Amino acid sequence: MNLPGNTLMTTELATEAPLDATDQNSMSIHYAYGLTALERQRGQYALGEGVTGHVMRSGQVAVIQNIDDEPIYLIRAVERATLPQETVSFLAVPILHDNVPMGVLGAHRLRKRKRAFSRDITLLRILATFIAQILRLNALIEEKTARLADENRALKQALDQHHEGAHGILGDSPALKQALRQALHVSPTMATVLLTGESGTGKERFARMVHLTSQRCDGPFMAINCAAIPANLLESELFGHEKGSFTGAVATKKGVVELSNGGTLFLDEIGDLAFDLQSKLLHVLEKQLIKRVGGTKDIPVDVRIIAATHKNLQKAVNEGRFRIDLFYRLNVFPIHLPPLRERSGDVRSLARHFLQAANQEFDRNTMFGAGVLERLEHYNWPGNIRQLENVVKRAVLVTQDGQIKLEDIILILRH
Repeated sequence: MNLPGNTLMTTELATEAPLDATDQNSMSIHYAYGLTALERQRGQYALGEGVTGHVMRSGQVAVIQNIDDEPIYLIRAVERATLPQETVSFLAVPILHDNVPMGVLGAHRLRKRKRAFSRDITLLRILATFIAQILRLNALIEEKTARLADENRALKQALDQHHEGAHGILGDSPALKQALRQALHVSPTMATVLLTGESGTGKERFARMVHLTSQRCDGPFMAINCAAIPANLLESELFGHEKGSFTGAVATKKGVVELSNGGTLFLDEIGDLAFDLQSKLLHVLEKQLIKRVGGTKDIPVDVRIIAATHKNLQKAVNEGRFRIDLFYRLNVFPIHLPPLRERSGDVRSLARHFLQAANQEFDRNTMFGAGVLERLEHYNWPGNIRQLENVVKRAVLVTQDGQIKLEDIILILRH
């Protein structure tokens, strides 16, 4: 900032400077005239601290006639010995945008100058108006630049996905890569796979990946959630039924095990499978044979089983709720899927992917605003990937101007 030397001795511009994602109440000197690098570095203020912090909080002009007599004046950035050994004044005006303080412009001057304080205040106010416009323009440019960079990263990610293969699992974290290596290692075999991990970690997607990278990829992939179907109906869904085997059985029906012949059957939430059905599933694993409800003959099948659970099956075995022989048949090759909070760096790529999908689904052209991806990265995600997808979809729907704001995400996460 280039000011006439006989007008103001030192000039400093302090703006809000959050130290981290949770600290929104600190300020620091960003630009200065007449201050050394060390003096600028010392110019750190909390909101409401000293003259600078007071002006920032109140939005009012401060005129300190004599800095030596003012208790709230902090000799922090510029030491007293550096200033002239006579009465020194300090003036500070807020830098306002839409009447909201976004910084403070302060200056020292000799009190004995014949020029009225009002003239210096007017000069500082004019400069503060220009500075506010420049800072706002810079913020808009940074925001647009960030959006373009985000679009470029999303396009690069889409290209990377196209070239990386068909498994469709997004992420580069070590925990995810370990699970991927295990899945790709076992996929060419006929081994039964048990996927463990919290709800929403993508077990069905992993199961489908194992199928697509196996020799059974041209065969069917069937999935059934053992916890979502009442126990009295699940047997028929799994193994089918013969015509007339019960009320409403007006025709013979194949179950998902039979429909998976030549391919892969994914049994989600296997820990909720009724105890009497566990023995029939064990028969499939051991003999590759099924018997429909109401049927009398065994039907041969050729099916690979991939099971998944968020429960502790070993504990269920110990408590007598899960057959130990079935547990060992399922637990041939266990793969643990990490929760999203342990997948460092993957939230950004997943969020961008879900944003693209939501834009396509809802015919929108929505982008993430400043600070949104950082907030998503710092969230704990108890619902894992499923919750992240839901949050992004809701944000796309509620945004009004094509940009998802930080306030939108905070509100959605609270509910």
